Amino acid sequence: MTKRIRTRLNSRGGFSFAEMLMAILILLMVTAVLAAGIPTAASAYSKIVTSANAQVLLSTTMTRLRDELGTAKDITVNDAKNEIAYTSDNGSKSKIYIVGSDVSQKPGIYIHEYTDVIEDDTFNRLLVTTEASNKNLHTTCAFDYSGGVVTVTGLTVLNGDTTVTEIDTFEIRILTDRT
Repeated sequence: MTKRIRTRLNSRGGFSFAEMLMAILILLMVTAVLAAGIPTAASAYSKIVTSANAQVLLSTTMTRLRDELGTAKDITVNDAKNEIAYTSDNGSKSKIYIVGSDVSQKPGIYIHEYTDVIEDDTFNRLLVTTEASNKNLHTTCAFDYSGGVVTVTGLTVLNGDTTVTEIDTFEIRILTDRT
């Protein structure tokens, strides 16, 4: 038995040089195909995640606008500043305004709450949390108010200056204006 093992160990059998070159060539081709596909897959994944985050941000913004404006009173729209001022259901005065990407402040839709006595910038905050408007996503829109209905037009989620998703118009019926 040991003689048989020794003969096997001393034999010169194995892969030829051509076989080794073919194996290495096949391995290199598989590696090249994988290397070319990984960046494409990563880019597609990034686009899908950005689109999903934009949909969530759009939905969250619509919900927050409905929550804020649904029970508002004394609504006025300032078209020049693209802001809507109102009195909330708890009696505090508020305004919702848009900050564009040309300002040092993070772009997006902001809410500003203040009292009659003090109107400072300490109560400014994004309508949706910073975490909700993650990455480089932010929202913008325009307001119109007529007959107990706030019309929000051009609600858009932007990634930098590129539109990711948008809704042309949606309406918020003001509960306090119902007769």
